[in-house]
Amino acid sequence: MKSESESKSQKDNTGVFKKIILLPKLRKRILVIGCIFFLFLLAGSLFVGWEHLDKTAEEMAFTEAKATYNKDLVYRRWATIHGGVYAPITDFNQPNPYLTNIPERDITTPSGKKLTL
Repeated sequence: MKSESESKSQKDNTGVFKKIILLPKLRKRILVIGCIFFLFLLAGSLFVGWEHLDKTAEEMAFTEAKATYNKDLVYRRWATIHGGVYAPITDFNQPNPYLTNIPERDITTPSGKKLTL
């Protein structure tokens, strides 16, 4: 028969063995929970980054469009201030029928080249 101290020692050893066996399961569970948390963190970061990129691209496109519009406006104002710009008459560039009331709409250069507003 086993003595009382041997049976108590055996019970203590069984508890230690159970702890040692359960420890890898606990580590595995913690690792899985940590990986899931990391994946959610990574997905959130990706979403925020994507939204920021989309907003930045939209702001850049708006700024570029505004700059192009302002540039065109400056050239149109310059041409208006100077009374228009004469260009050679070609198949592509015909005299504007809405400017017939302007006396010098169509002119000829000293070399014989025909120009129109």
